[in-house]
Amino acid sequence: MRLLQTKADKETKAKFWYLFADSKGAANRRKLMIYLKNNLANANQLANHFGMDYKAIRFHLRILEENNLLRNSNHGYNDYYFVAPYFEINEEMFWEINTIIEKQQEKQIIIT
Repeated sequence: MRLLQTKADKETKAKFWYLFADSKGAANRRKLMIYLKNNLANANQLANHFGMDYKAIRFHLRILEENNLLRNSNHGYNDYYFVAPYFEINEEMFWEINTIIEKQQEKQIIIT
């Protein structure tokens, strides 16, 4: 987290680092945010697109919603998800984290 150059308060940096870099589901949450940045989709469409279990998708969507990073259309079962203003305000930090993780993964591939 100390590596982040993007200007943001400590709490926001910690939240983004945990959700997108340090937690077990971070990779899946990054994929969801990248996709939803440019697309509207419901949970079933996301599960099909990523080849993931529907319940796993719902779990990640709930976490992202609870952290004000996603919003939904509030139509019940067929909710469509899209990025929330809080994410857009801090989007630069998201991409910085994504770049850090990608570079770490490249180093691991080269080493092995």
